[in-house]
Amino acid sequence: MKVCKVRPSRSQCRMCFDTWETLSGDTSQMPDCKTCVLNTQEHKIVDFVNGLFCTYALLECNGRLEKVLISRLYDIREEDRDAKCR
Repeated sequence: MKVCKVRPSRSQCRMCFDTWETLSGDTSQMPDCKTCVLNTQEHKIVDFVNGLFCTYALLECNGRLEKVLISRLYDIREEDRDAKCR
């Protein structure tokens, strides 16, 4: 089965940026986005679904199904047999 990582949506990134700016006032000290939990979680790819205007990926992790635009997927690879969805 294939696994992938998903980039957070723009609204999620914007909320994080706004929160950091509100609390500290200085965005130059903001942590790197590559370490963000939303950016580092792995999801199992269940299927691809064609919508009216675009194609979505059905992802499963921790027992939930989520529909995500395929443009947000990255780091797609075959899952190791011993690895679990993190």
